[in-house]
Amino acid sequence: DPGPGDPSVSDPAEDGSSTHPFDAIQEAIPLAIPGDVILVADGVYTGVGNTEIDFAGRPVLLCSAGGPSACTIDGQGAARAFIMQSGETPETRVEGFTIVNGYADIVGGAIYCEDSNPTVADCYIINCTAPFGGALRCLGGSPTLLRCTIAGNSSADDGGALNCYMGSLTVSDCVLHNNWTDDDGGAICCNSGQLTIRNSTFSRNGAGQMGGAVFCGADTDAVITNCILGEDTAAVGAEIALSGGIDIPTLTVAYSDVQDGEYGVYIQGGGVLNWGTGNIVADPLFFDPDNGDFHLAPGSACIDAGDPGFVADPGEMDIDRELRTWNERVDMGGDEFGSHHYGDVNCNGVINGFDIDAFVLALDGPGAYDAAYPDCDIMLADVNGDGAVNGFDIDAFVELLM
Repeated sequence: DPGPGDPSVSDPAEDGSSTHPFDAIQEAIPLAIPGDVILVADGVYTGVGNTEIDFAGRPVLLCSAGGPSACTIDGQGAARAFIMQSGETPETRVEGFTIVNGYADIVGGAIYCEDSNPTVADCYIINCTAPFGGALRCLGGSPTLLRCTIAGNSSADDGGALNCYMGSLTVSDCVLHNNWTDDDGGAICCNSGQLTIRNSTFSRNGAGQMGGAVFCGADTDAVITNCILGEDTAAVGAEIALSGGIDIPTLTVAYSDVQDGEYGVYIQGGGVLNWGTGNIVADPLFFDPDNGDFHLAPGSACIDAGDPGFVADPGEMDIDRELRTWNERVDMGGDEFGSHHYGDVNCNGVINGFDIDAFVLALDGPGAYDAAYPDCDIMLADVNGDGAVNGFDIDAFVELLM
C-alpha cells in the first residue's frame, strides 16, 4: 500500500480481504451486501473515511475484531462517528467500538439517526458533545442501544447523552453516568416520542435545568423498568422531570431503585406519573463509582429485585455480556450480580476445557445438568444467543475454547 492508513492513497489490490484490507471503514460500506459483516481490525481510527460514516441504508453488521477496549473511533473534537439517515433497519448494527471525542455543531456528537432504526451494541460512547444529544440524536425512527456504557458526554441544550424527538428510543442493559447538559435531561431528553428504558443504570448525570437523569417533554410516553437512578443532580427533578402543556407526557416507573422515590420526580405544567409496583429507595451499593465502576456490590438491595415476571429476550445479556437473569430473578440496573459468561457452563468463573462435560450434559439432559450443577443456569450453554440450548450452540462453544 503506497499510503497506509490514508484513504486517499489506496492499495491498488485492496478488496476488503485480510491481505488487502480497505484503508478506511467508509470504503467497505458501499461494497457490502445485506447480511455482510464488516470486521474492523483493532486500533484507533480517525479522520476522513473513519468519521461521519454513512451506512446509506445497508443492513450490515459493522463490528470490531477485539471489542471496545481494543478498537476506537476518535472524532478528535471535530466530527461525529456515524450517520444513519437512509431508512436503516435493526439489521444495521454497530458493535464493539469505543467512540470518543465526537463532535457535531448541532445534533448528535457521536451518532446522528434520522427516520432510521439501527442497533448500537457493546459500545463505549465517551466525551462526545453537541448542542442536542452529546452522544446520540434521534429524529424519528426507532434506534436501540444495547449494553452500552455512555459517559462524560455533554450538550448545551437538551440531552447530555441522548436526545430523542418524534421517535422511539430503546435503551437496554446500559450504564449512563457523568453526562451533563446545561438545559434538560442530563442523560436522556425525549420530546414527542416514545422512550423505553429497562435494565439500565443512571448515576452522577446532571442538568442545569430539569431532569438530572431523564427528562420527558410534551407528548412523550416513557416506561422505566428494572433500573437504577441515583446521585443525579438538576435544578429541579434530580432524577426525573416531566414537563408539558396541552400534550402532556406520561411516565411509568416500575421495579426500579430511584433516589428519593417519587420525590425524585418533578412535574411541571402537566404530566402523568404512574408509580408502579416494585420500586425501592435504597443505596444500590455500587462497587467503585468514583472510578466509574457501577457494578453491584454484595448486599445491594437491587440484587434479585427486578420484575419477577421479566423474561429476557433471546440472547439478552447484561452490560458485561453475562447471563441477564441469574438466580431466577433479574436484578435492577445494567449489571447482573453473580452472573457468569455464556460458555462458563460449570460456573467456575473461566471458560476452558473443564466446561466440556457440563456443556455436553446440558445438551443431552437438562434435568441431569440441573442436578449436577444446581448453582448454575442451563442457559449458560446458549452460546450462540438464540434463546435455546441445542446443537446449534456447538460451533460457538468450540470457538470460545480455541
